[in-house]
Amino acid sequence: MSRPEPTYRKGRTLVRMIRILDARIGHEMPVNDMATKLGCSRRTVLRYIDLFSQPDSENPELPVLERRYRDGRAYVAEPDPPRTLSTAVYNYAATFAATRALASSGAEALSVPADGVLSELRKGLGPGAAAKADRIRTAFHYQPFAPKDYGTQDDILDPLVVATLTRRPVTVQYRDRAGNAFERSLEPFTLVLYRDGLYVLGRVETANEGLTWRLFAVDRISAITPDKTRHFTIPPDFDAATILSNAFGLWPTPDPPLHVRLAFSQRAAPDIRERHWPGNATLSEHTDGRLLLELHAPDSPELGGWILSWGPEVELLEPEELRLRIRDSLARTAMAYESGSSSGTAG
Repeated sequence: MSRPEPTYRKGRTLVRMIRILDARIGHEMPVNDMATKLGCSRRTVLRYIDLFSQPDSENPELPVLERRYRDGRAYVAEPDPPRTLSTAVYNYAATFAATRALASSGAEALSVPADGVLSELRKGLGPGAAAKADRIRTAFHYQPFAPKDYGTQDDILDPLVVATLTRRPVTVQYRDRAGNAFERSLEPFTLVLYRDGLYVLGRVETANEGLTWRLFAVDRISAITPDKTRHFTIPPDFDAATILSNAFGLWPTPDPPLHVRLAFSQRAAPDIRERHWPGNATLSEHTDGRLLLELHAPDSPELGGWILSWGPEVELLEPEELRLRIRDSLARTAMAYESGSSSGTAG
């Protein structure tokens, strides 16, 4: 039996139904409520569902409506968009993609459990699981850039992960960037993955500031001793992202942020526009046609290094003190190249 040909009036009613469903969470409505909205009978709404719920060769865009039943009530709804892959495949693919950065670090304390989760998800892939898993592994790739190597730090990472999850203080033997070694008691709140490196964000007791937030590079921890007699308390408003929001990159500073104005060349402008920059950044056009980026950022080595990485494609306009330091750094860099021999060996 052929489908009745939709009329103009039926088409208008269908458009009204879809607009009503689009405005609702879940894109569905009880049939009786839809009838009230349209000013027609329940039976009329059911006929429209039947008319527009079955696809055929002449109407491949159908179905646009479907009938659902829940708790003894009939609903009219927009069908969920078809998925070409199962939920199990999507879950496996998303988890695989999310864990590749951990795998590249060699940190078995984190990467091995992640692979265990993947193994469990793989069981739900159904027939041809091995082929599907292999295809997913070739469909997603994470490219690390000079990652830190944690392959020999399981004796540090294992107790650090446990202490972070169980809220136990630790005492660490640490070496800073200058090579100075010291011991520090730490409440490890959060492990942070940043530029293929692992860091621990925690609270430490200082003589001048009391309990304050500090970041420690995991690879610089030479020994760790958990305190199995105590637990620390996590404040209800704790949020690592909020604590690090005053940083340009990772390392926050106690000083107020600087108002930074940078003018980028037209060649660099597309790269700047494609990113979301921190510090309430705004973009506008400079009077000379360059792209002006304004933001608030702490005066940290990361900020200066980032500006220098753009070379001649950027000019730092403000603040003046940082501009002078950048200019001095560029001058010393130029001197290093001028004093070097043609073979690249500095004199």
